[in-house]
Amino acid sequence: MGFAPGKSNEIEVQNKGRGAIAEMIGHLKDDEMQFILIRLTLPEMKGGVVSTRDVFIEWNGPNVAAIDKGKKKSLVGEIKELLQPYHAELTAISKQNFILDVVLDRSAPFSGSHVID
Repeated sequence: MGFAPGKSNEIEVQNKGRGAIAEMIGHLKDDEMQFILIRLTLPEMKGGVVSTRDVFIEWNGPNVAAIDKGKKKSLVGEIKELLQPYHAELTAISKQNFILDVVLDRSAPFSGSHVID
């Protein structure tokens, strides 16, 4: 999800899919704030049990003007409420470390950091 072109208070679905994180990265724009809800399949636990984790990610592109971030931040609570339920919240500010291993680590219940930098 992201803000509609030319609108600072209207959000729209921009993309959806069933691909990997690498596919999603191609849709992130450096000059926009975007919001992602992703379902991760966790590594198998003992006994062959497979589980999932839903993660809300707020993308803050590196070229978003500070004033735009401030204006749009006020709507993040509403967007989170719209995309409930999820297990973890992350903020991403760099595509470089936006990989599956980092998302799994930072979205873990006792992770010390919730930022993908």
